[in-house]
Amino acid sequence: MREGWERKKIADLVQPLTTIDPRKEPNKCFTYIDVSSVSRDTHKIVEPSSVKGADAPSRARRLVRMGDVIFATIRPTLNRIAEVPSALDGAVCSTGYFVLRPKPGILSRFLFYSLLTADFSDAMAALQRGAAYPAVIDSDIKRHELIIPPLPEQKRIVAILDEAFAGIDTAVANTEKNLANASELFESYLNSVFSQRGEGWIEQSLSKFVNSISTGPFGSLLHKSDYVSEGAPLVNPINIVGEVIVPDGRKMVGNVTKERLQSYILKAGDVVIARRGEIGRCAVVSETQRGWVCGTGCFFIRPLEAVNPHFLAHLLREPLNKS
Repeated sequence: MREGWERKKIADLVQPLTTIDPRKEPNKCFTYIDVSSVSRDTHKIVEPSSVKGADAPSRARRLVRMGDVIFATIRPTLNRIAEVPSALDGAVCSTGYFVLRPKPGILSRFLFYSLLTADFSDAMAALQRGAAYPAVIDSDIKRHELIIPPLPEQKRIVAILDEAFAGIDTAVANTEKNLANASELFESYLNSVFSQRGEGWIEQSLSKFVNSISTGPFGSLLHKSDYVSEGAPLVNPINIVGEVIVPDGRKMVGNVTKERLQSYILKAGDVVIARRGEIGRCAVVSETQRGWVCGTGCFFIRPLEAVNPHFLAHLLREPLNKS
């Protein structure tokens, strides 16, 4: 270890936190950071929600301040790590997060980068306890040691890493732009293919090419109270992003509800289509998404074995088929 650097327990690096109970102020609105609100890709808080105190979940307890560093302690969300920005000062976060509020002499940005290391992630994974929802408990986290350099060295390291991350963000933005251009070119070619039909093409009703077309469960079958944070994801229109299905960690159903919704469980190769909002919004269920549940806002098509589901999805997105 370099001269001046110290190995310190997390308990010695952080200040005490404030806990609150929003339900004691039932008419007040709170900004709430759930365990799925932090992006694993950008390590930013991207989906905080607004809840009235009366509707706040029991786990909404930890008051956070600008500069606090939070990380999720439950296995499926373990690598969700973020620094609280000024816009979320005074928000409430789930007890599924451990909150680090650094003492003077410790940069919050340095703590943020320390938690992003593989060493820290591996250590937390090894400390998880419990069978159903393995998690790291606060006392174990506080005993974990981090290597802390003097403040000037912390600033130098943070400046280097911030510059590197900015370069990565630029590269990602350029890649996304190139992908968008390629997508436009592909769509143009695809339109020409469907408008200039080749020999042997036939035109028949959709029912001739599928085993079944099913709507999602009616409202009486599925209620907000059925949602859990761990379980089988629901697939609603909001979860169809581009041509893929992106789950919402706040809208899942447990085994009991899933058993009740057996008729709506998706299989690999099903095509899920939004039945409200944008016409033609659809995606193919992948192998890893087998067992997810069609939500109330969608219906799903189970094509014949001879029909390629991705080809069918492209057909359904075609402007000619949206009208």
